[in-house]
Amino acid sequence: MVNTGRQLKKSSTWIERAMSLGASVRDGADGATYQVIGFLGRGGMGEVYQVARTDTGARFALKCLQLQHVGNPRTIERTRREALTLRELRHGNVVGVHATGVRADGLIWMVMDLLTGHTWAQIHAGFPRLPLPWALKIGRAAAEGLSGVHAYAVHRDIKPENLHLGDDAVVRVLDLGAGKFHRSGLLTTSGGTIGTVPYMSPEQMSPSTPLDARSDLFSLGVVLTELISGVHPFAPNGIENENMFTLVSKLVNGPPVALRGLAPWVPAQVAEVIDRALERDPARRQGSAAELAAALGGALDRLERELGAGAPLETLVTELHGREIERAERVTNPFAATAMLPSDDVDPAPRRLA
Repeated sequence: MVNTGRQLKKSSTWIERAMSLGASVRDGADGATYQVIGFLGRGGMGEVYQVARTDTGARFALKCLQLQHVGNPRTIERTRREALTLRELRHGNVVGVHATGVRADGLIWMVMDLLTGHTWAQIHAGFPRLPLPWALKIGRAAAEGLSGVHAYAVHRDIKPENLHLGDDAVVRVLDLGAGKFHRSGLLTTSGGTIGTVPYMSPEQMSPSTPLDARSDLFSLGVVLTELISGVHPFAPNGIENENMFTLVSKLVNGPPVALRGLAPWVPAQVAEVIDRALERDPARRQGSAAELAAALGGALDRLERELGAGAPLETLVTELHGREIERAERVTNPFAATAMLPSDDVDPAPRRLA
């Protein structure tokens, strides 16, 4: 739910000079002005507000670099160049950036899609396993989104929290906060191993190992295995019951539990596609996100020819709305509204489905 008034005032105590209700930013490219109408949340590097474009009234999310970081020239330059790169990235399955700028006090901001809907982490609470056609549609859309991302960056943090199903039934890739951008040579976060352990590829565990787009395919393979079977392929007894050091060892040394070992009802041609994405050796995976998307689409087409067309994703959206406890909380959690806000640092926490 969008916070205004009292909540917005509270947010100003977190940093020296927070954006205030009614404050605005102006896009130097087209002259559009965006006015703050509510506070959404705060992450490790920034705050997110709901804004309205003053000439059209259209709502967006405004991501701002926290003011305590504006004295760091390297952070400012890295974030500025990242914002410009993200503005170029236009893909229907990736959260979009519409405007960027630098305020007079040095604050860097980005105007991004304001999404309503649910992340797959939220959906998993209500649907531990998804019908196979839905899972394949989700996977295909996510892989298509990654194909757009990969023209600019390796995402490095594909996980259920960073895949979103909008109220428009569109699947979008979120949060490029861990991204490794090709053209700038910059990382949006620096130092150490980046990612979320249960979804990291084997090569991602070693900072000295070259990393390319096939790492994201492995992570998506883990997510798809969970969507279909309800079980993590490297932690079949539950991630919460797994020692992280043991899990890292399993991820690095493999192999995963095959999909049909977790979900025997899955047709062999479907399992083959997803199991291939989980190969320990990147050379044995699909060569690109576009190739994975095509393979998932082919498996879906064959499944629907044999069994008939499944329900569209719009049906899942309708079902999710029926399960919501508070319909007023339809504006999604803050990290889903911005491509760069680290999800595990967001306040308030994402609301889970009943």
